[in-house]
Amino acid sequence: KLSRISGPAVLLPRVGLPNPQKISIIKKGETYVLSDCIIGIRTSTNKDAKELLKLLLNYWEKFQELYKGTGAKYITLERLGAYLNIPEQQYTIPSLSGIIESPTKQIPHSKNSKKASNSSFAE
Repeated sequence: KLSRISGPAVLLPRVGLPNPQKISIIKKGETYVLSDCIIGIRTSTNKDAKELLKLLLNYWEKFQELYKGTGAKYITLERLGAYLNIPEQQYTIPSLSGIIESPTKQIPHSKNSKKASNSSFAE
């Protein structure tokens, strides 16, 4: 079965060197089929998707540390979920692809990070 994601959402690579240019937004009404190398994070609105993208980019140094591996770098849903404060039971993983639906209002969490306010990244 193919893994599909409809926007609004943020797509990011699961495997490979982290690169901010490879993170993109799917707008409301758009649907994409995901490969097993892509993680999709659904949001409630296009505005929330833009805010999530902005937060990932603003904290890029910390975010890219989530990618690990001796060969190809990769990020796990568990590491991403912990970084975005998403409880494990909120993960939705159709087929081999990762789609995260989050009820959280705080991303990312670290000593030097700011909390997102007045926005929800849930669908």
